[in-house]
Amino acid sequence: MKFKSRYYILFFGKYLFRYMRITTGKYKNKPIITKLKGEEAKYRPTTERTRMAVFNLIAHSKFVEPNLIEEAIIADVCCGSGAFGIEALSRGAAKVYFIDKDYARIKLAKTNIANLKEEQNSVFMTSDATNLMPLPDKFNIVYIDPPYTAGIAGKILVSIEKSLTLHENHIVIIEALIREEIELPSNFTALDQREYGRTKIIIGQFN
Repeated sequence: MKFKSRYYILFFGKYLFRYMRITTGKYKNKPIITKLKGEEAKYRPTTERTRMAVFNLIAHSKFVEPNLIEEAIIADVCCGSGAFGIEALSRGAAKVYFIDKDYARIKLAKTNIANLKEEQNSVFMTSDATNLMPLPDKFNIVYIDPPYTAGIAGKILVSIEKSLTLHENHIVIIEALIREEIELPSNFTALDQREYGRTKIIIGQFN
């Protein structure tokens, strides 16, 4: 059964799941579970349309190094179900850090990764994105998808610059409402911005 919001339902034994699909790559059309029956929705998964648009930007934007996604180290910040990081793994990323302060979301991301048997390429962290701890890897892509209107995207950017080691040709991607004002740090440059429905995507880089 298909929903207008492009969610689907999946029966597994006696359980009912709400899910989206992986759009491209080696796991194309496999499900990303976004909600279990009876679970209270406390987050907003990135839609298939937005994910496809973002990865098209990564592949074709003049501001992004060619083939950046291949073998990339990625931080999926405020990961929710892990949809962005899962899509990245499907398209050839080497490793994804799934970060969210809500353990229920981390548990959901772990379930999705286990379904794909990608545990060896995944790291899970229950952490406040505005106060990240230093991480050992050097990141090519950071994706930030905080709750809309929460007003914390700028604080997350400050935390990322302070705590994460970024590749020279890194990109940071921010998903937000079109009307939402984001206070960008002075050492962060927005390179590209696109709008999809009520959502805007900003691609930038720390100087």
